[in-house]
Amino acid sequence: MDRRGEFRSKRKHPPAAAVADRPAKQMRSERSDAVMEKAGELQTGLTMKDDPLSPPSDSASDLDDPVLPLAAAGPPDTAEWQATIERVIRNVVAIRFCQTCPFDTAPACSSEATGFVVDAERGFILTNRHVVCAGPFWGYCIFDNHEECDVYPVYRDPVHDFGILRFDPKAIKYMPVAALPLRPDLARVGVEIRVVGNDAGEKLSILSGVISRLDRNAPEYGEGYSDFNTNYIQAAAAASGGSSGSPVVNIDGFAVALQAGGRSDGAATDYFLPLDRPARALKCLQDGEPIARGTIQCQWIIKPFDECRRLGLRPDTEGEVRAHFPKETGMLVAEIVLPEGPAHTKIEEGDVLIRVNGELLTQFVRLDDILDTHVGRKVTFTVQRGGEDLEAELDVGDLHAITPDRFVTVTGASCHDLSYQQARLYAIPVRGVYVSEAVGSFSFERYQFGWLIQSIDNKKTPDLTTFIEVMKAIPDRARVVMTWKNLDDLHTLHTCIIHINRHWTSKMRMAIRNDATGKWDYTDLADALPPEPPVPRSANFIRLDSVRHSAAAELIRSFVRVECNVPVLLDGVPRGSNVGFGLVVDAGKGLVVVSRAIVPYDLCDISITVADSIIVDGTVLFLHPLQNYAIIQYDPALVQAPVKSAELSERTIRQGDSTIFLGFNENLRVSVANTTVTDITTVAVPANSYSPRYRAINLDAITVDTSLGSQCGSGVLVAEDGTVEALWLSYTGERSQSSRRDVEYHLGLASPTLLSVVRQVQRGEVPKLRIINAEFQTVHMSQARIMGVTEQWIERVSVENRERHQLFMVRKVTCGHEETLREGDVLLTLNGKLITRVSELDVMYDQTTLDVLVVRDRVEMHLQVTTVSTEDLETDHAVIFCGAVLQRPHHAVRQQISKMPSQIYVSDRVRGSPSFQYGLPTTNFITGVNGVATLTLDAFIKAVVQIPDNTYFRLKVVTFDDIPWVATMKKNDHYFPMMEFIKDPRETGGWTRQTYDEKGQVTADLSLLPNRCDYQDDGTLILLDANENAFGPGLALPPDGAAAAHGDGIGDGKDGPAEANGSGSASEMTLDLDLGRLNRYPDPHQTTLKQRFCDYRNGQLAALSSSAVSGADTASAASANPTANGATLSDANPTAGLLQPAHLFVGVGSDEAIDGIMRCFCVPGRDQMIICPPTYGMYSVCAQVNDVAIVSVPLDVAHDFQPDTDALLATLSAPAHHIKLIYLCSPGNPTGHVIAPGAVRALLAHPTWNGIVVVDEAYIDFAARGPAAATFAAWVPHHPNLIVLQTLSKAFGLAGIRLGLAIAPRPIAALLNALKAPYNVSALASAVACAALAPAGPHLRVMHAHRAAILAQRDRLAAALRETPGVGRLRGGPDANFLLVEMLDVEEEAAGTAGTRTGAGTGMGTASNEVALAVYTALATHRGVVVRFRGAELGCHGCLRVTVGTPAEVDHFVAQLRHVLRAVFWRRERERAREPEKEEEKMQKERKERKEQQRANDVVA
Repeated sequence: MDRRGEFRSKRKHPPAAAVADRPAKQMRSERSDAVMEKAGELQTGLTMKDDPLSPPSDSASDLDDPVLPLAAAGPPDTAEWQATIERVIRNVVAIRFCQTCPFDTAPACSSEATGFVVDAERGFILTNRHVVCAGPFWGYCIFDNHEECDVYPVYRDPVHDFGILRFDPKAIKYMPVAALPLRPDLARVGVEIRVVGNDAGEKLSILSGVISRLDRNAPEYGEGYSDFNTNYIQAAAAASGGSSGSPVVNIDGFAVALQAGGRSDGAATDYFLPLDRPARALKCLQDGEPIARGTIQCQWIIKPFDECRRLGLRPDTEGEVRAHFPKETGMLVAEIVLPEGPAHTKIEEGDVLIRVNGELLTQFVRLDDILDTHVGRKVTFTVQRGGEDLEAELDVGDLHAITPDRFVTVTGASCHDLSYQQARLYAIPVRGVYVSEAVGSFSFERYQFGWLIQSIDNKKTPDLTTFIEVMKAIPDRARVVMTWKNLDDLHTLHTCIIHINRHWTSKMRMAIRNDATGKWDYTDLADALPPEPPVPRSANFIRLDSVRHSAAAELIRSFVRVECNVPVLLDGVPRGSNVGFGLVVDAGKGLVVVSRAIVPYDLCDISITVADSIIVDGTVLFLHPLQNYAIIQYDPALVQAPVKSAELSERTIRQGDSTIFLGFNENLRVSVANTTVTDITTVAVPANSYSPRYRAINLDAITVDTSLGSQCGSGVLVAEDGTVEALWLSYTGERSQSSRRDVEYHLGLASPTLLSVVRQVQRGEVPKLRIINAEFQTVHMSQARIMGVTEQWIERVSVENRERHQLFMVRKVTCGHEETLREGDVLLTLNGKLITRVSELDVMYDQTTLDVLVVRDRVEMHLQVTTVSTEDLETDHAVIFCGAVLQRPHHAVRQQISKMPSQIYVSDRVRGSPSFQYGLPTTNFITGVNGVATLTLDAFIKAVVQIPDNTYFRLKVVTFDDIPWVATMKKNDHYFPMMEFIKDPRETGGWTRQTYDEKGQVTADLSLLPNRCDYQDDGTLILLDANENAFGPGLALPPDGAAAAHGDGIGDGKDGPAEANGSGSASEMTLDLDLGRLNRYPDPHQTTLKQRFCDYRNGQLAALSSSAVSGADTASAASANPTANGATLSDANPTAGLLQPAHLFVGVGSDEAIDGIMRCFCVPGRDQMIICPPTYGMYSVCAQVNDVAIVSVPLDVAHDFQPDTDALLATLSAPAHHIKLIYLCSPGNPTGHVIAPGAVRALLAHPTWNGIVVVDEAYIDFAARGPAAATFAAWVPHHPNLIVLQTLSKAFGLAGIRLGLAIAPRPIAALLNALKAPYNVSALASAVACAALAPAGPHLRVMHAHRAAILAQRDRLAAALRETPGVGRLRGGPDANFLLVEMLDVEEEAAGTAGTRTGAGTGMGTASNEVALAVYTALATHRGVVVRFRGAELGCHGCLRVTVGTPAEVDHFVAQLRHVLRAVFWRRERERAREPEKEEEKMQKERKERKEQQRANDVVA
C-alpha cells in the first residue's frame, strides 16, 4: 500500500481514485490535427496499423496533455534572477522529434520538448529519456535565437528518465553557446528554483517554484515508460506541455534538477529528476568511457519508517539508521523481484534493505553507484524480513544487456526481446519475443498492445534470435500455428492461425541501434522463401437440416468466406483487414461475388475459405465502380468439395414479395428466416466528409422486415425455387460523429443488376463499363413541378412507373471530366427513354454518347453527354514519400469536389514521419515542389528524387476546400525511403513495389526466388522461356536416363558410340567418380576439367584455322571434334596450348564469375560499370548487391543491336566517371546477335581507360558462323584486360549442374580463383562436366547432334513465324537458341516471304506490347506454353522471346500461337468499331486536362 493506504499495482493499473492525480510527462501533445487523424495510420515498412493506444482522457499521457500558454508565474523576478535567466536561456533548446515506429513501451509519435546544453564543446544536450526515445529517433533543436540544427541520441538511460543528444556546435553561427553546469548537490528543500522551458518552441516559458521534497518516489505515468529505483524532487511550478527536459535552476544559474513530469489534474505539482546519475553519464561520455549500468532485477521503493516497522524493521536497526542519517525519514523496501533474475529467491517483496557490501544504505544514488561499479561481479545485500537479518550474495547483471537495442521487421510487424521495463511492470522474467508493432501477419484482435509470442509453426520462440531462425524457414503465403500471451492476461495461452505474407515486404530486416551515429542501422536478414505449391484439398459443407426450405438450405454450398488484407491503405479505406462472405456464381471457374466493403481494391491478398475447411488464394477480376460489388476468382482445381453455382434470378424482386433471407452475422454464423421486402429505393449512402472513400451510388437498395438484415453483412434473398433474387451486402458509409466509427449499412442488391457483368466475366472478358459522371437523387412530382417539369411529363411518369412516381436530379457532377450535366438538372430521358427507375440508367454502361433530355432552370434542353470509361477510375499507382501516401485522386474524391488541384492526393500518412511531424494533412493536394509545378505523380517523383537527404524543401499544397498554403518538410530517406506501388499485370499479385535509396535510385529487388519460369511448372507446361536445351543433356544416356559411377574410368568409347540420348548403354554413361570418396572435398583447382575444356575450345580454333587455309566450310569445320580419333590436342594441330588451364576460372554457373569480377575490381559505393541494354539482367542484380553504380550505354537498335562504339568511347573518356568494367553479351540476350569484333577491339585499344571488358558468350555455340569464328576467347591471351564468360548450361544442356567458366588473362584468373569459395564446384558437377568434354567419347557427338537439331528447329520456327498472321519482325539475330519476335497490333494475311519485315502481309501493323502481353498470358494460362515477355526492354517493344524447342514443341507452340492471336484480334476487332468514339472522348479529356493544367499553373504561379 502507499501512504494513503491504497494498494500499488505491479501491473501499473492504479485504482480509479488514483487516476486523477497520476502525473503526466511534460511533452507537448502531437499536433492538434492528429486528434482528428483517423484510426488506421500506415506504419513503417509498407504495413498498416491502428492508432497507438490513447489513454483515458483523465490520465497522464504525452498524447492528451493540454497545450497551455506558458508564462512567467508568480511575482516579478528580482534583478538577480533576471540576470540568471538571461544567462540560462542561451543554453536552453526546443526539441522537435519523432519516434519513427513503435518500440518497447512507446508508440510511434511526433512531439516537442525541451533540453539544455551541458557540454558546449562536444555539443551534448541533456533531456528526458522519453524525449530521446527508446526506439528510432530523428529530430532537431532550436536555440533561443531560432537557429536550428539536427540532434542525434548518444545515450538513453535504461531506467532513469534522462538521455543525452548531440548536436554540431559549429552549426550555431549567430550566438555563443555555453554549457549549463550540473550541481545535483544544490537541490535542497526550500530552495527557490526556476523551470526554464519552451512552449512548443514559440516562446520562452519561465516558471517559478520552491523545492518541497527530495525523497518522493518516482512518478508512474500510466501505461508506457516510467522511471523507478530513484527518488524524485517535488516542487510547485505548474509546468505543462513541451517542458519535458527543461533545466531546473537555482538563483546562481546552476542546474539542480531535470524537469520530467507533473500532475495532470490542475494541481501545481511538478516532479524533477535528480542530476546525480545524468552527471555521471555525462562525465563518462566526456572521458570516452562506457556508461556501465548494473542491476539485480529488483525494484525498490522508499517507505517511511512507520511502514518499515510494520514490515519487520527492528528498533535497534532503525536507531542505527537514524543515527547515521538524521535527516532520513524512510528506507528502501523491495517492491518487485523479477523471476529468474539475480535477486530471485534471495530477496522477497517487502524486504527492508539494510546494507550493501557491509555499508549502511538508505538512498538510491548510493545503491546505483555500487551496482554500476560492480557489473559482472558479486555484491552482498543485507535485508530484514520480519525482524530477521538475511544476507544474500548476488551477481550484478548488465542493465544494458536486458534493454533492447535491436528489433526485427517481418511481414510488416516489428518484434524485439522483452525489455526490463515491460518485465518490471508485470513482474515476469526478462525473456520472450515482444511484438511492438502488431500489423501484417501478426495482427492481434483482442488486445491493442502487450503481445508475447510463445511459438510459431509449433516451434518455441524464447528469444529474438530463435524467432528469426523460425521465421526464415517459413515460406511466403504459408499458414502456421502461433501461440501467444498478452501482458494483461498472462494466465491464458492464446492459439491462432496466421498467414505469412512476405511478398509485399520480402526482406526480413534487422535494425540495430548505433550510438556513434545516433541512427538505427538496417541490415537484411533473409529473403522470403518462395511459396509452396498449393495442393488440392477435399471437404464437405455443413447441412442445414433444420431449415424448412431445402432449396435455400442447399445454398450453403454457394457461400465462401472471404478475407482481404491490404498492404497499404489507399482510397480512404479505414481498415487493413476485412472478412465477410461471398457468393459463388460459377463453381467451374471459381467466380465469387463479394461486397466492395470487403474487397475495396485490387492491391490486396485474398484468402477464400471453402466449406470452413479449404483455404485458397483469390485474385480480383472486376470491381464495379458504382454498385458495391467485386468479382474475385479462385482456382477450382484446388477445391475438391461440392461447391454449387448459385443461380441468379432474371426476375426483378418487387416490394412486398415474400422471400427467404439467408445471411451471415457478425460472428460469421449462418441465419435463415422468412421475410418480406419492405422497400426498394434509390440508395443514398452519405459521403464520408472526413475521408472520402468508395460508396455505392445510382442503384436501388432492398430492405426487409427481419432484424437479421441489420445483423448480417453478407447473404442472399432466395426464392422458393432456390434462385437468388438479391445479394445482401455491406455498404460503407459516413463516420459517426458520436462514436468516431464508420457507419456500415446492410442492404440488398437485385440479382438482375449483376447478370450482364457476371456473364462477361464467365466468358473470360474483362467488363469495360462506361458511366455518366454524375450522382443522381430521386425527385418527387411535387418537387419536379416546381423545378419546371411540365404536366405532360408528370403524367407520363405516373403511367410508366405506377409504383414510384419519381424522376432523378443531378445531385453532384464528378470532377475531372467534361461537365455537360450540371447540379440541379432534372433528368427526363436517355436516348429517348423516360427514366423513372434507377436501373434504367444501366443503358450508359455500353454507350459512348447519350442523348439526354433534362430540365435546367425550368427549360427543357437536349444534351449530348459523353460517358466516362471506368478503366481509369481504380487506383493503379501509389507513392509513399516521407511517410505520406500519395495517389491519384480516387473516384470518391472526385465525387465530392468540384475542382481538382492536381493528380497528387494525400491519402494517408505515417505516425512518426516527416509528413506527420511537419503537419501535411490527409485529403490535401500537392501542386508544387520547391517552386516547380508537379501535377502528376511522375512529375512529383522526378522533383523529389533530386532533393538530397536530410534537406528542407517546400510543398505547395491545396486543401480539400481549395485553399492554397505552403508546407515545409525535411526529407528523411533513412527511416522513410520513397516507395512506389505500381499496378503491373505481369506480377503474381498484380502489383510491383520499388524502393528508392538515398541517392534517388531505384533499389533492385534482390529476392532472387528460385522459380524456373513466370508460371508454376506442374510438369505439364512446355517451357520455352529460360533458353534451356530442349533436347536434353549432351550426354549419351541409356534409355532410362540413368548414369553409373565408378572409379575406373568414364565412357571412353570402348563399348561403342551412342549418337543420341536413350540409345547408349549403361556402361557408356559412367562417371569418373568414386562414391566412396564423397566424404572428401573435391579438387579445388579442377585441373582435369579445365584441361578438357581448353582442349575442346583449342580444337575448334585449330579446325577454324585449318579450314581457312583449305577453304573448307567454316561453320561445319569449327563445329567438328578435332580429336575424334583419340589423339590429344597437342598431337592433332600446331596451335595447341592457345588456351591453358591457367586462363580459366570455374564457377557455379557464369553468374558466380559475373559477381566475382565485380568483387575483384570494384570498390563498393565508388566504382561504376557499363552495361548495354537490352541485356542479361544478372549484371544489374550483381551490381546492386555489390553497390556498384551502373552506367547504361544502350545498344544501337537500328543496327542489329550492336554496341554503340562512339558512345562507349565517349563515356569512357568522360572525366566524371569512375568506370572499372564493361559487360557485353555476345550473342546478346535477348537480342541474339553476335557482337562485331571492331567494337571490342576499339574498347580494348582505348588510349586512357584501362578497365576490364567482359564478353559473356553463354550462347556462343549457336552462332550462325560457328563458335570458333564468333568467339573472343582466342583474344584473351593477347589482351590483359579481356575476360570471356562461357557456360555448359546451353549447348551442352547441363544447366542442372550449374557450371560456368571465365576465360581470363593469367593474373586475372589467379585473382578470381583466389577470391572464390574453396570448393565451389562439387565433385558430382565436375564429374559430369568432364564426361561431357571427354575427347573421342560419345558425349560430344550427342552434344553436336543436339546443337544441329536446335539450329534446324530454329530455322523451322523462324519460317513458321514468318507465315503467321499478326507476327511481325524477327527482331533478334540468328545466333542463339531463341528468337525475339514482334507481335503486331493488327492481324494481316501471311505473305510467305522470308527475311525481316514489318508484318506478315501489307506491312501496316506495328509492334504492340498490349498484344504481346495478351498472347504471353493466354499461352501460359490457357495453352500450356510459357515464353518470355520482353516488351519492356529497349528496342524490344511488342516482343516475345521464344526458346527453340523440340519438333513437337515447335509444332505445338506455333499452333497455339496462331489460335491465341486469332482470339486476341477478334476481341480487338470488336473494340475497333468504337475507336472514333474513343478518340472523341480522348480529345475531350485532353482539352479538360489542358484547362486543369492551366488553372493549376496559375495557382502555382
